[in-house]
Amino acid sequence: MQAPSGGKPRLGELLVSSGFITEAHIKIALQVQKVRRLFLGETLKYLGFISPKELAIALARQSGMEYLELHEIFPPKEALFLLEKREAQTYNAICIDYNEDKKEVTVVIDDPYDVRKQAALRTRLKAYTVNFKIAEPESIRKAIE
Repeated sequence: MQAPSGGKPRLGELLVSSGFITEAHIKIALQVQKVRRLFLGETLKYLGFISPKELAIALARQSGMEYLELHEIFPPKEALFLLEKREAQTYNAICIDYNEDKKEVTVVIDDPYDVRKQAALRTRLKAYTVNFKIAEPESIRKAIE
C-alpha cells in the first residue's frame, strides 16, 4: 500500500485492502465527491458503500489510533465524570478510563483528524495526559446518553 507524502496510507486504499469496498466504489465516490464536496469517507458512507463502523475502523487504522467497540467497554464512574454531559455531547467524546496516579485519561472520539476537538479536550482535561481512541459516532452518542 502506497502512502501519500504525509506517510499515511490513503483512506480508499485502506478500505479496499480491508475488503470493505472495491476500486469501482472509489471511482464512483470520487465522481460524486466532486459534486457533493464531502470527504471521501463521508461520500462512501452517503452512497451506502460503507457503514459508519467501517469508516471509523479505517480512519483509526489510517491515523494509528485504536478503534474501540464501545458496547464492550464499561468505564469507571470516575472517568465518566471527568467531562460534563454537555461537554461530552458537544465534542461527541467520552472518557472511558483514567489513572489518577499517572495522571492519564483515555478519551474516545469519532474523528482522529479533528485537531481542534483534540486540543479543546486536552485543554479541558489539562491535569491529565490525554490518550485518544476512536469509535463510530453513533456509539459514542449512545454511550453519552
